[in-house]
Amino acid sequence: MTDSQDQKAFRAMSEDPEIHRRIAECIAPGIGGMDTVKEAFALAMFSGAGKNDGYGVYSRGDVSVLAVGDVVMGWSSILRSVCHLCEDSAYTRVWPCFDAGIDDYVSDLPISAFPDNGGLVCIDGIGRLDNDIQRGLSDMLETGVYSAKGTIAKGGHPILAVSNPIFERFIEDASLSSQISVNVKLLSRFDLILICTDDYDNDTDLKVAESMLASEMCIWQKPAYEADALRRYIAYARTIDPVMTGEASDVLEDAYLTLRDQMHMCTPRQLSSMIKMSKAFARMRLSDTVTEGDAEKASNLMFRTLEDIKGEPEDVIPGTDLRTVSPP
Repeated sequence: MTDSQDQKAFRAMSEDPEIHRRIAECIAPGIGGMDTVKEAFALAMFSGAGKNDGYGVYSRGDVSVLAVGDVVMGWSSILRSVCHLCEDSAYTRVWPCFDAGIDDYVSDLPISAFPDNGGLVCIDGIGRLDNDIQRGLSDMLETGVYSAKGTIAKGGHPILAVSNPIFERFIEDASLSSQISVNVKLLSRFDLILICTDDYDNDTDLKVAESMLASEMCIWQKPAYEADALRRYIAYARTIDPVMTGEASDVLEDAYLTLRDQMHMCTPRQLSSMIKMSKAFARMRLSDTVTEGDAEKASNLMFRTLEDIKGEPEDVIPGTDLRTVSPP
């Protein structure tokens, strides 16, 4: 396609009122029942790059997501699909040292894990990395620079990461905090933390079965967008820097105050995350303004993910650095 043809096709795509859902469906389309995960990962693909404000402060513009879930969820396929759709991204699968001979399994993060131009760092098995590397990743999300075990990477890379619980599956009677092997400081740097369990649910089970069997029988319904077209669309959308509108700002302000007042599990980090997510939703529409609808989608997603860790009995709620004790 020529640039003008691309532009025309992009504008047609951007006018779809369900574009955020259709883009999410393009991530590992053969895997059903992972709608929230795919929506969150799609936001990371459209999020912006971090930048310095000129006064010595690094400001993140990207959305980083951690999904912690049972082993049977298809994590590797989902992350590989994201890398295929998003330019300047790199996939790394982490495995214990004694299995280091297996192709693409590592126990460290080499420089190749950090793509050029601040692209996505996709880590399959982040909980297996040792504390020094996890601290390096935490610093990168805070300052834009990764430094650990002789590897130095700059550019403020966003992270899409998955990890299994310590016992491979979540144990119902144990706290979530005790089953997550990711360092608490690193947890606090993620914009979204998704808790995913392989629950018995007829509707979800039917969706998973139908998608797997349809793919096997070659009768599955392809996503709305071809992979190559979506890859170009994402690259173009990431050049847009949307401006927050007053209506969108009011929605995010109300969401932040509600989380602080009713759930007691929100810090300014979560407000910052909702701002970045709102901009990512705007980029999906190729819009140079963040609307009320973008802000509502972002705040609803934040509420849904925080609900999964509400009421944790541990002193610290994963990813928020907040004590669970309600204020007097």
